[in-house]
Amino acid sequence: TLNHQASVPITVNYATSNGGGSNRAAQTDGTGTPSITNDYTGATGTLSFAALTSNVTLTITLLDDTVYEGDQDFSVTLSSPSADANLGSTTITVVTIDENE
Repeated sequence: TLNHQASVPITVNYATSNGGGSNRAAQTDGTGTPSITNDYTGATGTLSFAALTSNVTLTITLLDDTVYEGDQDFSVTLSSPSADANLGSTTITVVTIDENE
């Protein structure tokens, strides 16, 4: 979310990464044979905010498994905003995958 609508298009890069600590989620890049313990499909790319908009949606695919692992975390990092934008103090957010087994 932008803190205000920009009059020009804005872009920002994003990347997922496995969480830290003992409850980190495991990612697959969607190529090859995924492990039964992979928890989400890793993603990198660019978010594009059209002029006069302040929200875009980033979808990360979660992978259900039958292995009890407890709640697990992964991170999404924002970087490299376009020339007309600045990132605030929070550039990394932690996403928790709730255990459902």
